[in-house]
Amino acid sequence: MRSLLLALLLAAFAAAPPAGRTVTGIAVDPQGQPVAGAEVWLPVEDSSEEAHQAYLKAGPAAVTGADGHFAVAASISGQVVDAAGAPLAGISLETDLAGSPEENVILFSSPCFHQSGKTRISTDEKGLFTLTPLEPGWHTVRADDGLVESAPVRVASGQVLRGLHLIAEHSAQVAGRVTAPDGSPVLRAKVSCGSVATETDAAGRYRLTGVAPGSRRVSAGDGTHSGMFRDVELAAGENRLDLALREPKEIRGRVLRPDGRPAAGATVTTFGAHKSRSSPTAPSGSASPARTATAERP
Repeated sequence: MRSLLLALLLAAFAAAPPAGRTVTGIAVDPQGQPVAGAEVWLPVEDSSEEAHQAYLKAGPAAVTGADGHFAVAASISGQVVDAAGAPLAGISLETDLAGSPEENVILFSSPCFHQSGKTRISTDEKGLFTLTPLEPGWHTVRADDGLVESAPVRVASGQVLRGLHLIAEHSAQVAGRVTAPDGSPVLRAKVSCGSVATETDAAGRYRLTGVAPGSRRVSAGDGTHSGMFRDVELAAGENRLDLALREPKEIRGRVLRPDGRPAAGATVTTFGAHKSRSSPTAPSGSASPARTATAERP
């Protein structure tokens, strides 16, 4: 597969001028025929070895199609780690677009409504993220719970900005066990705190990392038992929190028509913490017992 530098492509071939979110163009050979499957690489500004390795690992910004065309969307990629350098998974990130100084002048002096663009993503198991597509301008990358925040970075149309390193200096970790009403461990119960979530293992153990310290709500549920939540004050570092699920509640009743007659075959749905359940009514209008796993405060 042939590799091409975007800068050379734009200089040698007719490409759409930088506008909006992407840079587009076409790759052709010396005879003017479209080149399919060509890799489009953007020049990297950081000359460090670490940045170069990240650049190669991320791969090309685009690959030309059968007609030789390509489109490169602006993006910001990087990694979120804790103070010890361990990657933080499941961190919900977003960008706030402030715009260039010229755009700010237009924004604050114009009576027209303007809404800054936002792009959201969550970090993967290695703490990596890529926010795309982005409008050109000044972007601040931050976690929605305030755990991390970058300095403003400027992104041009079609620019691929790599290697943004975000460190959560004062993150909290929450660990504990989730048990059933009889005290037995619950497997694959979902435990969450804000945007950070995980599932319990066979012993009912869970661990949440990369949580912002402060007043937080931790919830747990497995779709079978009644879920529960706890409002807690989390300190930076390790926090212990065991969660006990409860037996689901049973709901009985009758469904009637406006004239008071039983409504046979009506659908009764209960909405639980992690799933919904439906059952039809009997000829008498009575609903089959529905056990619902609603979230409860202990």
